[in-house]
Amino acid sequence: MNTDLRESNIRLVRRYLDALNNWNLDAMRDMTTEDVVFEVPFRLEGFERYTRGRDQYIELLRQASTVMI
Repeated sequence: MNTDLRESNIRLVRRYLDALNNWNLDAMRDMTTEDVVFEVPFRLEGFERYTRGRDQYIELLRQASTVMI
């Protein structure tokens, strides 16, 4: 991996984690592909183990933000 690609990946991960830590769902939506698959192996009751698709993922995060803050 070249240095430019590595630095670009690091910036992307930092932006994503910053958005997650601030519950900035609009920013997270912008950085997520339409076919995202998110797995929550240790989920709260009422949450699915797998979430597929951008809209479903962002909705899961919106719901999680109400119980995790």
